[in-house]
Amino acid sequence: MLKRTGRTRIGLLVCAALIAWSTAEAAEFRVNGSTLLPCSNATVGMDRLGNFVVAWEYQTNIGIQRFGLDGTRQGAEEVWLGQDSPKFRPSVARNASGNYIVSWKERTTEDAVWVQLFDHMGNPLHSATPVSSSLEDCDPYHHSIIAPQGNFAVTWTQWNEPSSNFVYVRRYDSGGGEITPDLVVSVGFNSVGAYDSHGNLMLAWTSGDIPGGLDVYLRGYNADGTPLGEPRRVGAGGQGRYLPSVASNGEMFMAAWVEENSDGNGTGIYARRFDETGKPIGHKFLVNTTIYGDQLFPRVASSPTGQGDFLITWQGPRGAGCEDIQVFARRFDAAGYPIDDEIPVSESGTDIWPTPAAAMDDSGNFVIVWEALDHPGGESGETVNIYAKRYDYAGEELDDEPFTAKVPEPLTIILLVPGLAALALAKRKHRRTSDGDRHHYGAQPPRPVGGPARRW
Repeated sequence: MLKRTGRTRIGLLVCAALIAWSTAEAAEFRVNGSTLLPCSNATVGMDRLGNFVVAWEYQTNIGIQRFGLDGTRQGAEEVWLGQDSPKFRPSVARNASGNYIVSWKERTTEDAVWVQLFDHMGNPLHSATPVSSSLEDCDPYHHSIIAPQGNFAVTWTQWNEPSSNFVYVRRYDSGGGEITPDLVVSVGFNSVGAYDSHGNLMLAWTSGDIPGGLDVYLRGYNADGTPLGEPRRVGAGGQGRYLPSVASNGEMFMAAWVEENSDGNGTGIYARRFDETGKPIGHKFLVNTTIYGDQLFPRVASSPTGQGDFLITWQGPRGAGCEDIQVFARRFDAAGYPIDDEIPVSESGTDIWPTPAAAMDDSGNFVIVWEALDHPGGESGETVNIYAKRYDYAGEELDDEPFTAKVPEPLTIILLVPGLAALALAKRKHRRTSDGDRHHYGAQPPRPVGGPARRW
């Protein structure tokens, strides 16, 4: 049964605060309109062309803003008020055509996680629907997942007697109709998921059922919900893995997670590629090159209808001896090789841990969002805001330039003299980067487990 959530649309107004905006933003720009209420838990979804939508928490309300290819705001900021039923931790996902879903945690006496589907203009396509019940027994973390075909899902964790958290998935068709039954995935918590271009669904979660600590597991499902094997650990060994994230480039999945005591100092971010069954492709590799302190909260982004690249963003210290926390990002190609070194993303804000999120379009253009503390602002003299930064497919920061489509390199056909064909093919297997390193297109060579991803 559907229930009215009390969501109210307000144009650029939260608690009587109104901010005027220009049509184009700077390289790093503030997403939220009001600065009177602290913001947190930003999430972002992007369509295949680069239009994106950001959702975030306004204390006990939820803010939503759509953006175009050049970063201009599309429509007024929406605020879903939570006076009667406080709303927390939104999660947004957008498909290739621009439709998007938002799920959120709602504090009521009956229902916990809700979801609603919108078209590319932000118009609701169905009423808000409760996903889970029993607030006291529901993990606050949930995750929205949408397929290129338009069907979508929400995964969450709920307590089951006698003594375990279980990961659940509820699936919906492209019109918002429920697909039964719910998937009961495994014992665990902090679940996330992604669809590939064929409709296969991959779930990742944290579990504490192994001797010695936490570990991250994966499990794949085909389009009709049939499991593609049993749950698999993302890797052997290690001293604790948690906070997973997963995305698909259409043909494979990449998962990232936090791993303890493996990068030489505190926690590091590791990643690995997997097929639709959860079987590993290649070795795990270290994502971050800055190893001072703890690296946390990885997020993987890709496009299931795109050109194959992956983006991983996370937060960590700015450097040795520095207490300020910064957002970093790094790109990888479909073979798991780093495209560039880690990118320092965030500029504004101090004294807060900025939890990042990211999304990518078909050409490899991407946007990263995070939270940062500003001085001054708000009634207390400081306020936490949501910031964003846009990058093109070459990894260059954008101001008000629109995202552009990446044009594939033309295929060159050369008539080879007999005897030179083998030499030409051998050279074609390598490309040279600016620093002279060679990248080989073939089976991924083993990477050292304890060091950064190497350039080959």
